[in-house]
Amino acid sequence: MNKRYKQKELKPYLHNNKINIPGLTETRVKEPNMKATIKGITPSWGIVHNYNKTSNGRIWVIWDESWYETILFSSTAQLLHFQMQERNKGQQIMLTVVYVYNTIKQRKSLWLELNSLAQGISQQGLIAGDFNALLSP
Repeated sequence: MNKRYKQKELKPYLHNNKINIPGLTETRVKEPNMKATIKGITPSWGIVHNYNKTSNGRIWVIWDESWYETILFSSTAQLLHFQMQERNKGQQIMLTVVYVYNTIKQRKSLWLELNSLAQGISQQGLIAGDFNALLSP
């Protein structure tokens, strides 16, 4: 996402495919450049990110604020966990977007975090992203 041509490709892709809650991983955008980058893609959309947990902001989730409102519950270096509510219908979903580290040791902490989060969810939920591993660390 740190290249202008990538931003120009993403904008029509989101529009043409009617994607209004994309999760973006491995953006390689430094935090000071984040707002300008988002403005080039979707100027009126909201964003949650994990720059507060990792300096390179490994995960972004952007959404059309005219459709959804969000409440962020958890942000770690490997995940963002939040609630999305559709403004018109009031439907809610818990959404977790992950971008997993490469080492087994680092992955274990993600699986513990996901297990802990699952204990507190009593509504519909979705986990999406890049796991780099299936079923176990």
